[in-house]
Amino acid sequence: MKQYGIQTDVNLGMDFFQEYYDKLDYVESFEHYGEKIPECTGGELMKKFYVKHIPPEMHDTKLRRFVLGQFKKYGIKTKDFRLDFFLVKAGGSMPEHADVHSEIAFLMPLSKNTGALGIKDDDGEVRVMYNNMFILNTKKVHWVEEPTEDRLLFRLAVHDFPYTEMNI
Repeated sequence: MKQYGIQTDVNLGMDFFQEYYDKLDYVESFEHYGEKIPECTGGELMKKFYVKHIPPEMHDTKLRRFVLGQFKKYGIKTKDFRLDFFLVKAGGSMPEHADVHSEIAFLMPLSKNTGALGIKDDDGEVRVMYNNMFILNTKKVHWVEEPTEDRLLFRLAVHDFPYTEMNI
């Protein structure tokens, strides 16, 4: 298992998520996360970055089945997770950071991915351009480089189970 992340062959596409996406409004990430932003993701240095949070009351059978299936597949025992859509507009970015609240992020692109995910680990830096779900160790320093087109993804963040304890 790579210490920074795992590329999978899973991609449900926008059709799977459209009904959730259409019911939510974007908020600018700084507004959404408020005081947590400086410690989590570089605060006001985030550029053109927007969030649509999927609240628990929208976690219907279809969505729960997908989420619980991932937890079972990777041996994740959690009671604390979060579902979001992340949009980085063309020319936007997310600065270097290691997450404070999450341990693992399942990242599934829902549009063309033109902004690389950069990650630092013990062996140096890597840049990942992924078109299928990528499972990220969010305790590793990571960032999003400026996409040339809007970059939309679905994120499943796990807050209470370490990446290093997943079954791979």
